[in-house]
Amino acid sequence: MSKKIPTAIVIGSGIGGIATAARLSRRGFNVTVFEKNSKPGGRCNQMERNGHSFDTGPTFLLLPDTYRQTFTDLGEVMENHLKLYRVDPTYQVHFKNKKGLTLTSDLLEMQKQLEKIEPGSFNGYLRYLEEGDRHNRLSTKYILEKPFYKFYEYINPQNLLLLLRVKALTRHYQNVSHFFKSDSLRAGFTFQDSYISVSPYKAMATFSMLQFTELVEGVWMPKGGMYQVIKALTNIAKKLKVEFHFNSPVEKINCEGGKVTGVTLANGKKYFADVVVSNADLPYVYNQLLPKSNEAKRLLDKKYSCSCLMFLWAVKKQYGQLSTHNLFLAGDYEKSFSAVLEDLNLPKDASFYVHSAIQINPQSAPKGQDSLVVIFPVGHINNSKHQNWESLQKAAKTLAFKRLAEIGIKDIEKQIKFEVKINPDQWKDYYNLTNGSILGLNHNFFQMGYFRPQNKHKKYKNLYFVGADTHPGSGLPAVLLSAGHVTKRILKEYQSII
Repeated sequence: MSKKIPTAIVIGSGIGGIATAARLSRRGFNVTVFEKNSKPGGRCNQMERNGHSFDTGPTFLLLPDTYRQTFTDLGEVMENHLKLYRVDPTYQVHFKNKKGLTLTSDLLEMQKQLEKIEPGSFNGYLRYLEEGDRHNRLSTKYILEKPFYKFYEYINPQNLLLLLRVKALTRHYQNVSHFFKSDSLRAGFTFQDSYISVSPYKAMATFSMLQFTELVEGVWMPKGGMYQVIKALTNIAKKLKVEFHFNSPVEKINCEGGKVTGVTLANGKKYFADVVVSNADLPYVYNQLLPKSNEAKRLLDKKYSCSCLMFLWAVKKQYGQLSTHNLFLAGDYEKSFSAVLEDLNLPKDASFYVHSAIQINPQSAPKGQDSLVVIFPVGHINNSKHQNWESLQKAAKTLAFKRLAEIGIKDIEKQIKFEVKINPDQWKDYYNLTNGSILGLNHNFFQMGYFRPQNKHKKYKNLYFVGADTHPGSGLPAVLLSAGHVTKRILKEYQSII
């Protein structure tokens, strides 16, 4: 008698869904992926138009070893699929009415810049990197790479000492003030907290690991843009016999007793499987795809990340004033965070980011032109108060033109061939993101580690989750770790849950 081949359905083809599907298929599962949109990638996506290409999600790659491990787990060599370029300088930081800062791995260049801004600060910079290295090593080994399925696995004497060592109970901005006196430098070495939608005034000092990761381990970009990662993993998954169905939104996860039996698509078709893994926005899954529950309500009450206003500008010329990654910081740094994360608004004096694709990927635009991505963090959708996105987009665009003019880019409005605008309502509709929150649930202390939603449903024993809303959190490297965690759990538990 032949052994039954286990089956799995994956909802969503974000990077976590693809990596999980491919891993399960390699381990003997018959895997089917259902994706609501026309192509894979989820929030790691790309738009192409008239010879221009724009990364509409992440615009750089951190922690390449995490990606490399994913390829290894799938029996592949990353370098056979992706050609990575190191981006250095990593950032051009523009302070309002002050001299800017070019962040680079070149220590001599950093020493020269830092000493001009704050004499004696280079020593503080070296100590800050040393601390970031320690936080990175300890957090990765004992927190990020470990799943936490029991309370005592996370909160125990050993981990409490660890949390003190990585300064999890100390505010990041408060901590960085021990290394730098200059407000500019304090801002220049904490703005990365915005990657996970946390204010440095409230973030754990643990997150100095982000600065260390960028400046020492490097910021990277695949040839062709970040979407090449999605293409490569999708091709590998298909090679492993994963079956993808695009334009196939899931309407319901079918439940029976303490298990799920499969899914029903929006077109009414039903599919059955031994295991279901959802890569969709977790609060959306609990509130829209599953029967009503107290857990669904609790998820809606959690703190959410910000959203953003995104502009994609196809411009007729290139600007030497722009680096690959450019950050324009607000004059009132603290208020720029509180206005977004607490008031759910766009501050009048807002910080924003500009990505110049042509600097590292010449094929992203016609010769002599550029494809610019401009991102303004903005409050997520406020269900109790109307937000006029059109008005906020107009204000953001005016501010962008003003700040760009300050660095000598005065004609950009006339050079824009076409523009695409994306607001929080569109993020919500396109990716089913609760509140239009582009990074999912917020990353405060009580929404991380064991306190972050589990990757397995409490009632339905064969329903699992992967993605930014599960441990270890948002960001592509974290989601890839999430895929590894959930795959190992499914393989360990499979015989007992079917």
